[in-house]
Amino acid sequence: LLVCNFLIAVKERIAMRKEVMETNLENAAKYEQLLIRLREFSAGNTLPMEEPLLTDIFENVSKILLKEESLLELELPLVICGDIHGNFCQLLRIFNKIGWPPKVRYLFLGDYIDRGYRNLEVIALLFTLKILYPEAVFLLRGNHEALPVNRNYGFKREVRNRGFSTLFWLTAQITFNCLPLAAVIASKIFCAHGGISPFLKDFDQIRNFQRPLNVPSDGLITDLLWADPSDDTENFALNEIRNTSVMYGKNAVMQFCKDFSIDLIIRAHEIQFLQRGNENDKNFSFTMNCNGLMKTRKEEPHRFGVEASSIMSRGQVDFINFQTLPDGKFNHCVEEGFAYFADGKLITIFSCPNYNGNNNGAALTIDEECKIEITTFCSISSSSNVENEEYLNAEDEKKHY
Repeated sequence: LLVCNFLIAVKERIAMRKEVMETNLENAAKYEQLLIRLREFSAGNTLPMEEPLLTDIFENVSKILLKEESLLELELPLVICGDIHGNFCQLLRIFNKIGWPPKVRYLFLGDYIDRGYRNLEVIALLFTLKILYPEAVFLLRGNHEALPVNRNYGFKREVRNRGFSTLFWLTAQITFNCLPLAAVIASKIFCAHGGISPFLKDFDQIRNFQRPLNVPSDGLITDLLWADPSDDTENFALNEIRNTSVMYGKNAVMQFCKDFSIDLIIRAHEIQFLQRGNENDKNFSFTMNCNGLMKTRKEEPHRFGVEASSIMSRGQVDFINFQTLPDGKFNHCVEEGFAYFADGKLITIFSCPNYNGNNNGAALTIDEECKIEITTFCSISSSSNVENEEYLNAEDEKKHY
């Protein structure tokens, strides 16, 4: 039965790829030419963006997205990226450092637009890559890929200021409504922009959502896009910081992982919970013996305090570091580009440096053996202009294993 299901899935993917190629045969050259222009972008330059071509990209990528499930089921290896927020230079920086599709496969967790300088370039690049390499680029929906949000936080203003029509902006909303809502990787890693929900009892609930769809004011879809972890919440509580969705605590994360046989949750969004660290916090390395038992080895701390725990119950991860923040510090985004919660059962990835002052960005790589590597992209001092050459050509990434 498993073999039959696998063969059916492969056949469907081949058919989808063939249809995509046939549909876009006339425009393939245009897409490839646009991709070349986007890859060769030089900071400070203005890229001529043509509304008819971008509209065509929206329409064709929507067809591809709708052929995917609302809950993606993906295999390793994968690179996972969090919020981009219109930071096109950072998106290029990630691809140039880690690798370009289709050689490297990516899962993006949403929030591609708003608050940045080049929203159009970001979605043009991601959607073009999705059309050309549909099995190498996967795109989830974030809370900013919704009309009520991006109407007010920069995307609509950029569309207008760059001479695009209101109809174009509305066409983009239709495409956003087609984006999948969550993903499960290797049957053991759950990914969503915001996180988990008290309404989620079965993954079929997500699978059964029919897209395109608007984001409702509350409920499961809203929580997948908006929810936040909270160190001060045991299970679930109203998210009073955002005035929508929920906050979820360690107990909720642990129960979710148990109920769904999940080893790890990876989410993006803005981290908005308080963690308390102290001078006794250390780094730990975990190794697994042949019986699956854990062995722990203490190491010297990094420049930030850390606490550690296993993130996998089956030994797929050799070791990992867990970040805490100084006592009493409140964060509105992830300062290091990544943070851990609930004894390492949840990782937040935020890929946009200089989003809130001098925060770093990060991308997370998981290899075929489910080993995790986090690449940190350092912020730059010229945070007032994230499009200069210093930012685009920065070489100061750090690795965390």
